[in-house]
Amino acid sequence: MCPYQKRVSNRLEFWRLNLIGMNQASMFECYNLSMIVYSDGSKAGFGGYEVSTVNSIAHGQWTAEESVQSSTWRELVAVYRVF
Repeated sequence: MCPYQKRVSNRLEFWRLNLIGMNQASMFECYNLSMIVYSDGSKAGFGGYEVSTVNSIAHGQWTAEESVQSSTWRELVAVYRVF
């Protein structure tokens, strides 16, 4: 066996013996994340909080353009801003 083949053989043997013990992670892991959020979007502003986080209160006032949007729009944007 020539020196080059010996080096390649040694490297392949190293990976054969050690690859299983290395830190492995799947490329396709799925995570289920959830948050419980309470929010409200009124005519004047919005407020809300995330249940399991300390200091998780968010609140603010709508701009003149935002306050004339539909109540559905204000409720959805309130949730978004609380996140």
